[in-house]
Amino acid sequence: PVTPFTRDGQVDHNAIQRLGSWLGSIDGVKGLVVLGHAGEGTFLSQKEQMQVIESFVKSVDDKIPVIAGITLEGTSVAAEEAKRAVSAGASAGLIYPSHGWLRFGYQKGAPQDRYKAIYEESGLPSILF
Repeated sequence: PVTPFTRDGQVDHNAIQRLGSWLGSIDGVKGLVVLGHAGEGTFLSQKEQMQVIESFVKSVDDKIPVIAGITLEGTSVAAEEAKRAVSAGASAGLIYPSHGWLRFGYQKGAPQDRYKAIYEESGLPSILF
């Protein structure tokens, strides 16, 4: 889901509570992905990202999993992002690939090494994007 904001540009945690609770109550909704790369998640501070995950986790009341987008480029910073997602209560991470291949060309095994390192460092169950 999108992250709701107040008129003054702050994350609206009350609206997250309502949105997550409603989405979690819909038959057929099996999980929520929050902070994906095509939304506003990459524009939030680390603290705000954690608070968004925490708010959505609270809103669904363990009825469905909350999957956090892990979007940072470098493997070590993405692993730290994944650790923060774990501490915020995410059930899994949607791990985005690094775009290093655009700059350095394709390197055989690099995507797999990235995903493995993020998982080993964080323990966050992973969905590979």
